[in-house]
Amino acid sequence: MAAIAGLCALFACSEGAVGEGGSPADRIDGSDPGEPRTPGEPEAGGASAVGGAASTRGGQSSRGGTAALGGAPSSAAGGSAPGEPGESGGQPGSVAIACDESVPNGLSPLRRLGRADLERSLAELLTARELEAELTGIEDELAQLPPDGENESLFSDMDARVTQRHVDAYYGVADALARRMTADAGKLAALAGDCAVAATPSAACVRDFVSGFGAEALRRPLTDAEVERYAALAEDVAAAEAFRRITFSLLLAPGFLYQVELGEARGDDYALTPHELAQRLSFHFLRGAPDVELRQAADSGELATDEGYAVAVERLLDDPRTKRTIFRFYEEWYQLPGFAGFASTPSFRSFSEGVDPDLELFADMLDEFDTLIDYTTFQSEGNYAALLTSDLTFVRSERLAELYGIEAWSGTGLPPRFPAGERGGLLTRAAALVEGNELTNPVKRGAFVLKHVFCQALSPPSNLPAEALALPPADPNRSTRERFETKTSPNECAGCHSLINPLGFALEAYDALGRYRTSETIFEDDGSVAAVVPVDSQVELVIDGKLVPAADPLAFSQAIAASPRATECFARQYFRYSRRRYETASDSCTVAAIAEAAGPAGSLRQALRSIALHPSFKKRAVIP
Repeated sequence: MAAIAGLCALFACSEGAVGEGGSPADRIDGSDPGEPRTPGEPEAGGASAVGGAASTRGGQSSRGGTAALGGAPSSAAGGSAPGEPGESGGQPGSVAIACDESVPNGLSPLRRLGRADLERSLAELLTARELEAELTGIEDELAQLPPDGENESLFSDMDARVTQRHVDAYYGVADALARRMTADAGKLAALAGDCAVAATPSAACVRDFVSGFGAEALRRPLTDAEVERYAALAEDVAAAEAFRRITFSLLLAPGFLYQVELGEARGDDYALTPHELAQRLSFHFLRGAPDVELRQAADSGELATDEGYAVAVERLLDDPRTKRTIFRFYEEWYQLPGFAGFASTPSFRSFSEGVDPDLELFADMLDEFDTLIDYTTFQSEGNYAALLTSDLTFVRSERLAELYGIEAWSGTGLPPRFPAGERGGLLTRAAALVEGNELTNPVKRGAFVLKHVFCQALSPPSNLPAEALALPPADPNRSTRERFETKTSPNECAGCHSLINPLGFALEAYDALGRYRTSETIFEDDGSVAAVVPVDSQVELVIDGKLVPAADPLAFSQAIAASPRATECFARQYFRYSRRRYETASDSCTVAAIAEAAGPAGSLRQALRSIALHPSFKKRAVIP
């Protein structure tokens, strides 16, 4: 335990675990009374994209009860009008994006590896030695790693906590893996070479292992002093114990658990070394440690040249692992992970009759969502507006095609299009719209678009009455839109809801399974039909201070896509995800470059490239 305490001091642990001090389920907005939420971060439980809160999925919201109307109080009925980015009291990172070259840029806080980063890095170390099967033997230890995002980070990789739980898990993983890899002569030879199975391995054998395995683990060459320090662990012990000690120590080194970037002084900044740059590039694009080709480019100095660096960026952009990184970005942005499934209530069974929704259908929805991103970003050089407005189907699943009322795509050639006006882009795909029950919530849908697609901060009222968060009561004579319009009609609600409601009402063209509709069927709790009422999804949107009419969902998507603010929000969100922190004034030029690259004259691929090609990516700034 003394070793763990020492590690905790080294890693500057913050004690306590998420969830202590009360259950998020005890509060209407889902926040934890024992752990205040950072302003601007998603409410506890997470909004499930445009569709609503995860807390309502897998079960039916109580009609007329206390289910949240708009998520956290910041999007509830009432409150002041949303503030502009950059105003005092705004959400973290809501600084105005106006490139100012005089402001130092390139801030690089010390970042620990995320859980996925760590597991991928271990897999790469083991696969190179044909020991990848050893990972299955430490599944229990890996399961002790705290999931990233428990602190309700906007993106899971923004979770920078280091708690005692992290330290205990790091220790357990390193100990178990080091023991397994040195458990017999065959594994020991695979780990460190044939020389390692000798009763007393030579000093050269030990140093070669430290230099080779150590450089891969720490993602840089070791200094002579470091080689000697690790080699000293092998003195006066048997071979297996010698290599166990070295492996264990390297897997607990800060250089393995963190992305350490010291750089070399260049004026007021520090230029990343070639190996630090290889590390940053690899975790940025691949969410894993540098591969052999990237390490070789760093070793040879090729990565330090403009030409060699550009070649590396293009190669990483073409790597299939980068696609997975980008899919994860959009899925987390649209809050799709963690979908809990569908309700089993009589009303939901009646609503979903003929569909038989299950998690396999949701996986089909995710496949369509990701394939649209893949096509627009990597196959066709489309820009951000194209991603928000595309009416191409990309539906390979017969079940999802039936839900949409279209023919499935074969997976080759140009896919067919949705019927005119029915759908346009990500916001209108089933993955972003689906609920766990039969109810839509236009305020949640609208608040999601405003907060996450426009990056618009929402200010909560100071005296919000408890009943303000209750869903409007069911009424067989009124549509969902009409009920929510009445609920949010008081003057004190207008500041926020004049912006929120139209965004959500436009999406009333889709039911809680993401099916296009022109009428709404209202069910009784026993599953019987109470009424069928017409759906009105025509709206006037307030975008960039102007009223924009939208007669159908495609016009809705086109109005958002035409907004410079929406493109700027994409740039902010991608910066946050890829750099694992909120933007600051020092990042304004980087974010502006991403927005320009994703705009009308650019492409999403160019936007992904732009952040890596910006000068700030290659340095570490020191702010006085």
